[in-house]
Amino acid sequence: MKTDYPMAVNVIRLQAYLLPPDETVFFDWLMVKAAAFGFKPFYYSYKRIYEELRINRTRLDTILRKFVEMRIVEVSVKGDALARTKVTHFNVSLECVLNNLPQIINAQDTEYFEYWRSFLSNGMSGKKSKKPTKTAMKLAEEAFSELVKTYNNRIKMYNNGELTGEKPKRKMRETSLPKSDSRMKKIAYLTQMHGTRVVCYSFTAFADAVLKGDIGCAHPLDYFLKHEDGFYPVFDKYLDEFNESYGYE
Repeated sequence: MKTDYPMAVNVIRLQAYLLPPDETVFFDWLMVKAAAFGFKPFYYSYKRIYEELRINRTRLDTILRKFVEMRIVEVSVKGDALARTKVTHFNVSLECVLNNLPQIINAQDTEYFEYWRSFLSNGMSGKKSKKPTKTAMKLAEEAFSELVKTYNNRIKMYNNGELTGEKPKRKMRETSLPKSDSRMKKIAYLTQMHGTRVVCYSFTAFADAVLKGDIGCAHPLDYFLKHEDGFYPVFDKYLDEFNESYGYE
């Protein structure tokens, strides 16, 4: 009789790894993120890695040093003065992962080893599309609707005095947000990486800052989707702000 198991870890596959469990978890996380970004350099904060994997900073530093020494990944810290934030950039070398594969996956598990070889070879040959998929763009459309809804909900709260503690002399009108191919591609990118809910969390804190006058910008969505040096500094800043300052509703 077939049984569906709810476990998060595939114990059978775990046996094929030659790495300790926490290194295996981080390795899989690293490859999932690299694939989501089309095997291009990507960025992530240590805080978010901890929240997702629950590997503490000291142990994460140790794991990263090992992977850097194996040349599996290059790591650098970059920041943005405007958003006052720093994030860690990761550049995964699929060639080096492939070269080190016998130290990561037990070659005696032939089927799974070859599965990894095929995955890495396909990534190196550029078979993964650099353009957002139809599914990603569909999710972006849904996320865009949620961003508009979020913005108008925060406008209602602002007009009712819930954001500042007093009703404003001049109320804001509910509105929509400008839509274009370039904006939708950026939303698709963020949604694919973080999910619609997390993008809306960041946008909530950002919208509040705009409405309260903490930041001034004529085009809020463009400012929120600001993209520089391979990362989104405004999105990062206000996601951190949401995580730090916003409780459960």
